[in-house]
Amino acid sequence: GAEPTLLFRELAREKQASSIFLFGHAPHLDGVIATALGSKKHLTSLKKAGIALIELKRISPPMGLLAWLATPKMLRRAAK
Repeated sequence: GAEPTLLFRELAREKQASSIFLFGHAPHLDGVIATALGSKKHLTSLKKAGIALIELKRISPPMGLLAWLATPKMLRRAAK
């Protein structure tokens, strides 16, 4: 996977989008989340099928807020 900073540089070029959905695998998504939250260290450890919502206040440089994170177990319970 590419460096998260490169991803945010590309996202900054997209002027029309108000929402962006990213899909990927750990540990790369954990790196993207950390970068979005302004951290150099991974703050999360997403499991397979885990999801997170980041509200970006600014794309370049990234500044965001972790609105929520759901583990696969939480999602299975919610589906019942």
